[in-house]
Amino acid sequence: MNSHRFPLTQVLYLALLPLGACSSTGAAGDASVADAPAAQPIHASSETATGPDSPVEAAGERAPEAVATEAVSSESGSSVPGSSASNATHTEPTQADAAGSSEAALAVQDSSGELQDAAGQLREAADQLRSVDYSAEGQTLDPRVASILESDRFQEAVATSFLSVSDVEPTITQDEREAVLEFQRFMGSTPPDLLRAQALLNAERGQGTNEIFDFLEGWMLFGEGQFDEAIPHLEMAVDTSRGGFANFQRAHRILGFAYMSADRPADAAKSLSRVIELGGADSLTFGLLGFAHTAAENFLAAERAFDMAILLDPVTEDYQLGLVTCYARQRKYEDAIALSQHLIDRHPEDPKFWMLQGNAYIGLQQPGKAAEKFEVAGLLGGATPESVSTLADIYANEGLFELAVTNYLRSMELDPELGPARAIQAGQLLSYKGALDATQRLVDGVRELRSEVLTDAEQVKLLKLEARIAVANGANDREVEILEQVVELDPLDGQALLLLGQQAARTDQLEKAIFYYERAAALEDTKVQADASLYKSYVLVRQQKYKQALSALDFAQSLNKREAVDRYIERVKRLDEKR
Repeated sequence: MNSHRFPLTQVLYLALLPLGACSSTGAAGDASVADAPAAQPIHASSETATGPDSPVEAAGERAPEAVATEAVSSESGSSVPGSSASNATHTEPTQADAAGSSEAALAVQDSSGELQDAAGQLREAADQLRSVDYSAEGQTLDPRVASILESDRFQEAVATSFLSVSDVEPTITQDEREAVLEFQRFMGSTPPDLLRAQALLNAERGQGTNEIFDFLEGWMLFGEGQFDEAIPHLEMAVDTSRGGFANFQRAHRILGFAYMSADRPADAAKSLSRVIELGGADSLTFGLLGFAHTAAENFLAAERAFDMAILLDPVTEDYQLGLVTCYARQRKYEDAIALSQHLIDRHPEDPKFWMLQGNAYIGLQQPGKAAEKFEVAGLLGGATPESVSTLADIYANEGLFELAVTNYLRSMELDPELGPARAIQAGQLLSYKGALDATQRLVDGVRELRSEVLTDAEQVKLLKLEARIAVANGANDREVEILEQVVELDPLDGQALLLLGQQAARTDQLEKAIFYYERAAALEDTKVQADASLYKSYVLVRQQKYKQALSALDFAQSLNKREAVDRYIERVKRLDEKR
């Protein structure tokens, strides 16, 4: 087939050919056909006659369809519906038409053999057109799309496309209709007469009647916020095994809403998808379907549902917010930033859009930009404990320690229920980085804000931070005091015992140092045991108790072998031999 497309008018003309004229498939095309002038349009006038009794003019004045059809009929020797003179449509061309298509008129008035050749060329061209499917862009149809169009499910959808709205509603009798109207009157009163409505439903259901009453019961319970109680009635209304109506669209919709309200997102997604299959494809259904898939962590499906909801309702921003969240959960951070920027441009005063964009920048590992967005959100009154804590983490990692402390403490001020664990952990980071003043300020702030709820473990961590500050400042007495408080709160704190032993050894309190090391060595932590035995050996060497020192060193190596300790053992052995 020629690679270029046929002129649109000629394609339309070929499409008008009777099926009999295009029965041959696979015929080779002729470039002259594709390059020929487009067929002249048929002009209707007051002289146009149609129907079985319309007169037939001379061959030179016939419409192109009639000529081509007659030629094909005579060639095949069979009668084609609509090809006889009595069924042909006659249109007399005007003088302007005749003057503008003289070449076409001469071809029509030629011999019957030439007419047959022209008809054959048109037939071959039509066969070629029929052999290729074209998409809107003029490309061949995607094989995956073709597979769908040939599937049984697609054929079933086409076959049932004539169904009316009544096919998504169960059939009810006249008596049932009157009962439904009575139910509507009860529910439409102010306030709704729930007792009489319930009594009516119980009476109708007692007669074993239609599933419409199961739906109404579930609908009423859903409206009263009794979601778990509504679900069984709605499920029964669509369950054919229990006398329900499988295509009951309204019941599927309310059932989906009830599942969502009862925190059953996977079930909600199934019901809402069924609503869409039954023709209930509106923005609300697509939007809730998106949230259901998001809650069930089906993020790709959620993204598609939000896309459709936004397409049908570009105003409701909840769907766009859901889509931003969906992008972020799929790590499509650039898409999340772009969509959140669109929302920011429309509502620059709304802090939640700035917050969304800040979180997306966190995902892209651009903490500086994220901090800017969180700061703007805070200025707009949208700061949350989590956003302020995240901002504090960013500042701590960037070395802006004072700003970090300010935001850690502010996060606890925003939420009185927020525990100090995150701030204490940050204090350990600050102390390791040498930010001693900021660490002390953080410790003091945590004690001030959470003094009444601090656990013993949290108290111990704060005391250790203060001990580290005291050591760095050379305040040995303060360090000992703090560490003793730690041990008092937690006698099994091996690190505190080791620090007390080291402090005693530095001040030549050797027996006291050995006491603390032996306490630490008695703990179950093997690392603490190994370190305690090693530090104890140092004190024993200073006391010239080499054999005891070697015994402690061997025990330490058995728990945590280190090459440097092996070398130290050799030195101790030489000292012992010299005695």
